[in-house]
Amino acid sequence: MLSYILVDCGNHYQSIDPKPVHTGMIEIKDYVGPNKVVNFFFSVPKTYNPAQRWPFIVVLHGKDSNAADFLDVWRPVADSLGFVLLAPQGEELAQWELSYNWGKNAERSILKCMDVIKKHVNIDSQRVYLVGSSTGGELTYKIGFEYPKIFRGLASFGPSLKGEYIPTATKSISRLRLFIGVGKLEDEDWSETSFSVNILKKAGLNITYKEYENLEANLPNLKKEQLEQVLMFLDERI
Repeated sequence: MLSYILVDCGNHYQSIDPKPVHTGMIEIKDYVGPNKVVNFFFSVPKTYNPAQRWPFIVVLHGKDSNAADFLDVWRPVADSLGFVLLAPQGEELAQWELSYNWGKNAERSILKCMDVIKKHVNIDSQRVYLVGSSTGGELTYKIGFEYPKIFRGLASFGPSLKGEYIPTATKSISRLRLFIGVGKLEDEDWSETSFSVNILKKAGLNITYKEYENLEANLPNLKKEQLEQVLMFLDERI
């Protein structure tokens, strides 16, 4: 069940029903391409109180996937650990029904969706995390390293960590905690990831690198307890 809230009614924190998944829509007229609308899904934990600041996790779906399915993967984790959860949707329709991809407006779309949530939900700005799989994992690297002051930690499942994602000024990202999850059966060359991890460790990042037996790139088929470990690492609970 989906419930709708107004997302353009000013900057104040709202009482939000924690039971359903909520959805929102933003129209941005100067977007590149025909689609000027960004859709997103979000939830708040069962104990949500607008007078209290809450940690915030933003999850990015992979290629030929959708935000609703990805939110369903992470919601039990966010609820159990007390996180506000946001799942923006890629702005380009894929060839499969109810599937979407990220396009040229991806970075801007994600940051705009985050801004809307921050206007209406009392977010702890020191505990904001970005997580993605497949192409969403690539965006996690790109956006997280580009805006290290916004995010406290990043988790990427699937894509290799290419050197091009790492900024020249590595000191600017030294505060980040980074989790990298890969599948043992994937064909991708992980040599560049290993090289990039060494660079980031020298820059001071706290990094966890983990291989999984059968990780699906677009939609992590990991157990709730495994995903909780990822989020607890990012939030410095372990």
